[in-house]
Amino acid sequence: TVLIPYAISAASEIVLCRRGSLKNNLKKIIIAIFAFIFSIFFIVGSGKDVIVYGIVLLATGLPVYYLMIKNKRVIKTSDNQ
Repeated sequence: TVLIPYAISAASEIVLCRRGSLKNNLKKIIIAIFAFIFSIFFIVGSGKDVIVYGIVLLATGLPVYYLMIKNKRVIKTSDNQ
């Protein structure tokens, strides 16, 4: 169930490193590519049921994340007044 967020994290690391200078981030990009390939390999190998469970668990956290962001905005606006 942690493989899908791990793949997303590795992909985002690749994108963030590519925005910076390539010389300084080459080692990080290579590690992130291997991490992404590793996670995709195990996602495919784990089977359909595990993938569906992982997506469902990831989706159940989205409302909680939305509520946290909403409450954070309310707290910031109330502090400014």
